[in-house]
Amino acid sequence: MRSPTPPAPAGPDPARRGLLRRGSAHLGFARPALTCLGAAGLGVMLGGCVLDGGNPVREAAKAAGIAPPPATAPDFVARSRREGGDFLPVGVSAPPRAIRAKSAAGVKDLEADLDASRQRNEARGRDAAKAGGTTQAR
Repeated sequence: MRSPTPPAPAGPDPARRGLLRRGSAHLGFARPALTCLGAAGLGVMLGGCVLDGGNPVREAAKAAGIAPPPATAPDFVARSRREGGDFLPVGVSAPPRAIRAKSAAGVKDLEADLDASRQRNEARGRDAAKAGGTTQAR
């Protein structure tokens, strides 16, 4: 015995009702998938606006008055900052430094002082190693 054929759905065909688009029906996509794809594309386009320095969500929150107030720097941070800490404009030279570089003679004097200090520290280390080696553990 043959099984009966299922009854036809009541109402118009889903493809004709607009639940499936004709172009996407061939690929198997439904309308929600296309809507998500469109939303993702819109998000990518609006994401480019964020790179311009403006944040549309933050600006809308500020305009509505629901954004938190901007954070102020703690006192110790504000005291440690120098005056005029902005960047120099393009094409403007930095002011001359108050400290000049050492001359060749000054560099040689500094090297001699550092070498003498290193030799003193090495001698102290040798003396400490000898003193540590002569003690006996109890």
